[in-house]
Amino acid sequence: MGTPQGITLSENAHPFTFLVSEDSDGSGYLSRDTVTIGPAQTLPAGQVLGAKALTTIVPVAAAGSNVGAGTLTLASPGVTADVDAGVYRIVFTDATHFLVEDPAKTILGEGVCGAAWTKHVLFTIATGSPAFAAGDTFTVTVDKTVAGEVYVAWNPAGTDGSERARAILGYRTVTGASVTAQATVINGHAVVRLADLTWASGATQAQIDEAVRTLGKSLIKFR
Repeated sequence: MGTPQGITLSENAHPFTFLVSEDSDGSGYLSRDTVTIGPAQTLPAGQVLGAKALTTIVPVAAAGSNVGAGTLTLASPGVTADVDAGVYRIVFTDATHFLVEDPAKTILGEGVCGAAWTKHVLFTIATGSPAFAAGDTFTVTVDKTVAGEVYVAWNPAGTDGSERARAILGYRTVTGASVTAQATVINGHAVVRLADLTWASGATQAQIDEAVRTLGKSLIKFR
């Protein structure tokens, strides 16, 4: 008996149907891992995933001896994917210019009040009265927990870690607006069917090729 006219049937991809072969380390699946899927995700089996580290920013602190009354406002999100854990120091060299120092005490460059700073930590400083003076300082403390990272749909346009392909989802997973879920992924030592994977909508072939190369570094091969 055929499908009644006017009715369309659809079926979700079955778990791990994209998988051709995988390796075992003798005590389990070497190719598989359990990860946390981030909130607000509707992901099919075979979805290529990126990962975002859970990053907490301690409220910005101005040095108690600051002359200037201006303010530092963090962007949302306030960090980039390559931010390091630790204290970032913003030190003024005159009334409107400042240097940004990372946790390793490396100078990242010079910024100016009123213009967005976009390296590692993301912020804009507004001037006030009285004006800033050389030596005035802000600190931004970043607590970055790699063990607490969440996986989301791969997004080549992202700047939060989702732009780097990290794994392939084993089975369909749906999370709520503020809910996470545990899921099994393939993240190495496996052979998969390229045609059975789900990529970001609108991704270019060059972006997909780069994601394939990135996953290949984890010993994932494509057929």
